[in-house]
Amino acid sequence: MSYQKLLRFFEHDRVNFSTTYLLVGEDDAKDFVFEKNKKYQRALSIFHQNGGSDYFSLEHNGIKFKQFVGAIQVDDLTIEILPKIDREADGDKSFWHSILLDMLKACKKLKPSSKQSASLNLKHNSILELYLELYVDELEYIFHSGLIKKYKKTEGNLNALKGSLVFGKHIQQNLVHAERFYTRHTVYNQSHEMHQVLKQALEICDQLSSSYRLTDRIKRLLLVWPEHKQVQIYPALFQKFKRDRKAVSYHEALVIAKLLLLNFHPDIKGGNEHVLSLMFDMNRLWEEFVYRKLLECSDDLGVMVHQQTHVDFWNSDHSTKQVKPDLVLIGSGKTIVVDTKWKQPDDFWPNDNDLKQMFVYKLYYHADDAILLYPGIGESNSTGGNFHNELHHTVKHKNNFAINTDLKLGCKMGFLNLLVDGKLLDQNNFLENIRLCLPF
Repeated sequence: MSYQKLLRFFEHDRVNFSTTYLLVGEDDAKDFVFEKNKKYQRALSIFHQNGGSDYFSLEHNGIKFKQFVGAIQVDDLTIEILPKIDREADGDKSFWHSILLDMLKACKKLKPSSKQSASLNLKHNSILELYLELYVDELEYIFHSGLIKKYKKTEGNLNALKGSLVFGKHIQQNLVHAERFYTRHTVYNQSHEMHQVLKQALEICDQLSSSYRLTDRIKRLLLVWPEHKQVQIYPALFQKFKRDRKAVSYHEALVIAKLLLLNFHPDIKGGNEHVLSLMFDMNRLWEEFVYRKLLECSDDLGVMVHQQTHVDFWNSDHSTKQVKPDLVLIGSGKTIVVDTKWKQPDDFWPNDNDLKQMFVYKLYYHADDAILLYPGIGESNSTGGNFHNELHHTVKHKNNFAINTDLKLGCKMGFLNLLVDGKLLDQNNFLENIRLCLPF
């Protein structure tokens, strides 16, 4: 591809196909209108029917993004969707591009190599291009470190007897070739399924890369990479690859290969536009960010951090329902349940369903505190609140309490300042700010 077309939007933005948008580029910005580029409209509509509905909805003459962020590439057009805490806050897309990259790194969704780190925050680098470059970096490292070999069974005609003779096929194929032997034998080489999976992901990189420098590196790798028959890609395939001592260096490459291969939609519905989506749910990303930061400072806080624990709360003959708080903190004789919410509440007033959810968490975990934790811009803080504990006047009971008196009724809202000095808060800042949100 000669030119990378890059558009940037925020989560929940509406894209009007007749509106003129400015392409992000190193030179002067160029105009882009979807209605003048029908192939992208068509590909997005078809992609919506084939998995894209998780990321955006179709509207009249346009689309509207949901809570997912990341990148969608349609042929030579990359559409980046960026996070934004408060729509009234600074809308600098290059700034939020940088914040998203930092969050992906903090959540181990993006692990840049040392030579990439210096350029990660360049505003013209798309998230997708960074993933492609990181993947090529990993494969080059693996290749120069030495590709691992594996044993595999094979059969075919040889000029020497090796392994066991397959009599039926030997007679069929070598009746007039007495010098050959059709055998079934074991070979030990670099041509195996794992290398083929990595190669198929590399071929996707070759189709999607818009950088001449990166494309040249990809072509060189494709020339020297071992050949193997095509592999059918499915999610469980990646579980087959053992993480033994020999394959430690393959881990990062396999993670990115899985991301690329499972989200690639080639030649979508007969058109010529390939679609690749690298998207992340901001609710899950925010939860993972808070969890990893809490885990790093758990000793300083004196707590044990548990993620996605669950307990049954309803059973039938056919199924079971569970409650599953995002985080449970245990320490200093206290239990705290935390539910992370990326979307800020309207007028700083919690959603009814969120409060009911927190009430159930408190019941089943006998928690001392329950916290709805939101991202914030400004000072970190928490606001108090309590569940009401009086029965309705029509209910007659020996006491007037709806809840056992040994269960504490507090439920707070915490707002964690996500930005410090224009950057994503680091570990020291996180420790300082989280103390203002949670009752430690």
